Order: sequence, then structure tokens, then C-alpha cells
Amino acid sequence: MTNEAVRALADNLLKSAPSIKNQIKEIDIKIKNNAPNIVELKTNRDNQKNILIKIINAIGTLSYDNQKIICYKYFEGLSWAEIGVRLSLKGLTVSARASKNKLALGKILFDNEGDLI
Repeated sequence: MTNEAVRALADNLLKSAPSIKNQIKEIDIKIKNNAPNIVELKTNRDNQKNILIKIINAIGTLSYDNQKIICYKYFEGLSWAEIGVRLSLKGLTVSARASKNKLALGKILFDNEGDLI
């Protein structure tokens, strides 16, 4: 798999993290309301939590500043320029670091076939 493909997989997974978090909340509400398929819901919730934990653990391997770049971009929705202002960096520097970080995260999160580890 090419580095660009690895970056793309990481990018897509990072973009999905807020949605995964919302899915977990929705499942918890259904479980609380005694939905008829509680076992299936709990299994789905656990799978979603495991994906989120993998994302968090992978981000934790980055330096603190690089963690901020990823979190500002994917969890707060800031632009590269806005992140640069917060970190006192140029937008292009932030973008380049993000690209490097996505590659590093992708190599942690995905196997050679592109499947989540």
C-alpha cells in the first residue's frame, strides 16, 4: 500500500471519530430505554468504542504538539491557518506536519491490506 493510501485511510478514520462518538451515545440511549436487541446493541457499542480507543491510543504516540494539530483539525474542525495561529506556526508547516502525522497514524492503525488492526 502506498504512503498516500495510508494517509487517506488515516484521514477518513480521523474524520469519522466524531460520528463514532455520536453512535456510541445513541446506542447507550437505546440500551437505557430497553431496546429489544440489547445484546446486539452492546456488541456494536463495544466495537465502536474499540475503534475510538485505537484512534486515541494511536494519537497518543505522537508528540504533544502533533497531537494538538490532529485534535484541532479533526475534533474541533479548525483550518490549517487557524491551527497555525494557535500554535504560532505557518499554515503550510501545520499542513506538512499533519500529512506526516497521518502517515504515522495510518501505519499504526492499518495493516498492509488496509484493514484496521
